[in-house]
Amino acid sequence: MQRSVASRRARILGFVVMALASVLPAFAQSESAQTDDSAIVPVAEYGALLTPLLDARQLRAWERLSNDTAKSDFVQSFWDQLDPTPGTAANERREIFEARARRAMEEFGDGSIPGYATDRGRVLLVYGLPDEQESRAVPTPTLTWRYTRHAPPFDVVFVERDGGLAFDESPELSSDAFLAVLGDDLRLRMVSSVGDGDRSLATPEPSADTGVDVFEAEPSRGPPPDLAPEVKIWMEAVFAGTQRDEIGLRQRVHFFPASQGTYVALSFAVDYEGLEFALPVVEPEVAEVFLDPSDSADPDVPDRPGADELEAQLEEEEEDLGPRADLRVFGAFLQGERGAEDTLHSFIVPHSLAEPEDDATVSGPLSLGVSLFPGSYRLVWGILDAGSGRAVTRDVSVEVPDLATGPLALTAPVLAATEVRDDTRPMSTEFVYEGLRLGNVLIANSIDGEFDRTDTVEVVVIATGWASDPGSPGKPRLEVTYRVLRGLEGDVSVARLPEQLLDFHVLGQQIPLAQVRDLRGGRSYRIEIRVHDLVNGAETAIEVPIHLRPEPVEEASN
Repeated sequence: MQRSVASRRARILGFVVMALASVLPAFAQSESAQTDDSAIVPVAEYGALLTPLLDARQLRAWERLSNDTAKSDFVQSFWDQLDPTPGTAANERREIFEARARRAMEEFGDGSIPGYATDRGRVLLVYGLPDEQESRAVPTPTLTWRYTRHAPPFDVVFVERDGGLAFDESPELSSDAFLAVLGDDLRLRMVSSVGDGDRSLATPEPSADTGVDVFEAEPSRGPPPDLAPEVKIWMEAVFAGTQRDEIGLRQRVHFFPASQGTYVALSFAVDYEGLEFALPVVEPEVAEVFLDPSDSADPDVPDRPGADELEAQLEEEEEDLGPRADLRVFGAFLQGERGAEDTLHSFIVPHSLAEPEDDATVSGPLSLGVSLFPGSYRLVWGILDAGSGRAVTRDVSVEVPDLATGPLALTAPVLAATEVRDDTRPMSTEFVYEGLRLGNVLIANSIDGEFDRTDTVEVVVIATGWASDPGSPGKPRLEVTYRVLRGLEGDVSVARLPEQLLDFHVLGQQIPLAQVRDLRGGRSYRIEIRVHDLVNGAETAIEVPIHLRPEPVEEASN
């Protein structure tokens, strides 16, 4: 083995990935739905809770109400107008709003001011939890909530004033803003089909207390949003247990320490068979811009390509891009008793998968990730090929570990047969990455742990629970050893790398399989990583299986 090259590689990888805990989204968990019938606030105070959603006329109408019965009617009418599934027991928009209100009251209360009335509480009511947050102490203490899942993304900045946090500049707080950003979170909460028929609602009766209509005399804001095919498939899997298996799928879930909670990386590969590949469709507007006849009459406007030239140019661009499959990766992490589960994170992420250029039958590794608090979850997810209509779904139990506390431990090793690649793009839950995204790198990891006899295996693992070196605060002092073990059981070693002394906790090591003499194609082995904490004497080890593909049989020469 080439110890110097491998050690240097491990150190470089360690420095690149070490920022993992600081760059992952701090808030990835969506608010949970209301699960009980208790009142969120007394009816007399509900108008104050609704303040961010009410316009000036509705506020005046509320202020004229003199008894709880009229106020209760007002509240019911308000939410009836916004019910996306009228005729069902649930009002998903109200559930989302009141779940946010509960969280605001728990986390942002300031003395006599309820949490929902604080600036942070009001933003939470309208926009939900941020995807990321950033705190700064200088020059002025500030807190930035960053919303990357909305289009376009935006920030809300709070500054410290009089011992609390207040807007630096108020975002739009309105019913329209609340409705505009619910998106897929709302659709995934619809627990039954909206059905057919007229979905307009009658105008509420005049309030007996005021004699005036609370709302404009107009139908509701329109029919509930159409359920996308991927949402319907997801709902079938969650509520009816209907599974799709029309596309081949391999999956693995990895856990890594993050700044808040645990980073859960869903890594998967898709079989090409069954997918529909097609050239991207060129939008007609593009051609119209280039072929505007008014341009040719203006001598100051440069000549633009004619129709034939433009068509040839577009065909060339399509050929360069190649046929692609239009995929939708969808799902959610659920928590609680079946039938009354909270949706803690939902996702619908489009991904364009290129057609293979060789005889490959399975895609390269793909991944998406989210930060979750430790606990038990149900992950119901799947992939829809929009071209063919074929889909696959999976319903799995996920136990998210707490990697922020506990003794010395190692995360499950990630194995790859190709180099780690830098990726400086901001991490986002809105992308499917081609590889396993960790910090600022992409790892083309093996989903099934299979390798060729000639591969160089890249092993990536993160140590947690280590003790800080008194001589170098914030750094560990770890002795690390790698071994290749024969078979899936026993302790027979076929290769051992020299011990390494490291002062970083993200471990990366290359193992050239061709240099291990006693390996045979078609057999299984294990890679053992053993770590000794030289500061407190703790020691731990973990093993990961690898399978060598059968070696090709050489044709006999004539």
